[in-house]
Amino acid sequence: MLLFFLAFYFRFQWPATFRAHFINRNRLRDGKPSILCNHARYDGRAMTAAMPNGTVFITILRHPVALFQSTFSYFELVRYLNLSGDSLPDQIRNFFKHSEQFMKRTSHPVRLINNGMMFDLGLNQSCYLDDNCIKKHIKHIEEKFFLILITEYFDESLVLLKRELCWSMEDVTYFVFLKRRTKPASLPKDIQSLIMAFNRADLMLYNYFNNSFWRKIKQQDSRFFEEVAQLKELNKQMFEKCSDKKTNAEKEPTKIDVTSIRLKKNLTINKKINCCQMIRDEIQYLKYHNRKQLPFKKLWMKAPLDMGC
Repeated sequence: MLLFFLAFYFRFQWPATFRAHFINRNRLRDGKPSILCNHARYDGRAMTAAMPNGTVFITILRHPVALFQSTFSYFELVRYLNLSGDSLPDQIRNFFKHSEQFMKRTSHPVRLINNGMMFDLGLNQSCYLDDNCIKKHIKHIEEKFFLILITEYFDESLVLLKRELCWSMEDVTYFVFLKRRTKPASLPKDIQSLIMAFNRADLMLYNYFNNSFWRKIKQQDSRFFEEVAQLKELNKQMFEKCSDKKTNAEKEPTKIDVTSIRLKKNLTINKKINCCQMIRDEIQYLKYHNRKQLPFKKLWMKAPLDMGC
């Protein structure tokens, strides 16, 4: 089964609408990729044309309040927009006092805090306040996407993904990247209401597919939640195998920040390769696969097996 994965959970970038020429054909031996996993704005026709027949589309959603808060911090909007306020809630309130003015700054990804998920999934910005248009686009997404995962239920999402794609549990074992050093602030309800109203299209999208996500889970057999617990345990075991620091794994086995991992010494070559694959970030993986796909054998032979570790 072929897979397309549109990712905007871990990092936020100002994405261009996907075009086929974004793919470097010189790096492909058979003309089309079997997996496309990168940041891009959804365009069903262009992506279908670029991929082989039978490709399926998968994406992941995040609650609009959490996404707004993360984007607000990631892009340092307090500094960029020169917002006043001694606390995050005060700064967000001040943003909403002048939100229309701020949203005109199209040169900056500030626009992603306004229905950023729907934008990534191809909704025209003129539809943001039109419920009928939003509902129509949600139905379009439902028809085109094979599976839509939910960030807040990440382990359940990965087990569902594993089952749908006939993968093994080891295929979805993971460590957390780019975890914030500070705990996200709990926003007052009035701020949450402002954010949800500002991101109405995203909220409708999230609520619709959160409901469908749990309907899918209810259709699973009785072993589903046993596999969720198994995944958490495998994450912990993998961390203990790779790292000489065990405290984080014992406290939060699925909340391991790879930037804090120090690999054990004297690992066998196979174990080191596996551990390096777990802690390699997306940029290192892009470099790794770019090098691997080069049609020049001598260059590929120079790439170490544990590249990026």
